[in-house]
Amino acid sequence: MAKGLDAPKISAAQVAAWFLNSFENNELEIHVGDTEKIYQLFLDDPRQALAAVNPIL
Repeated sequence: MAKGLDAPKISAAQVAAWFLNSFENNELEIHVGDTEKIYQLFLDDPRQALAAVNPIL
């Protein structure tokens, strides 16, 4: 999905490890990598989070 996207990427192994760790700890929400930062920003200020992921708005 990220092929051709000029942005930092997370390896499949890192995502799998993060998922397994969260699953083992019965976490219902998993935010991998920078998605955790965006999620926290969304909780604080949804408009600012939207602006962060859609800079042309």
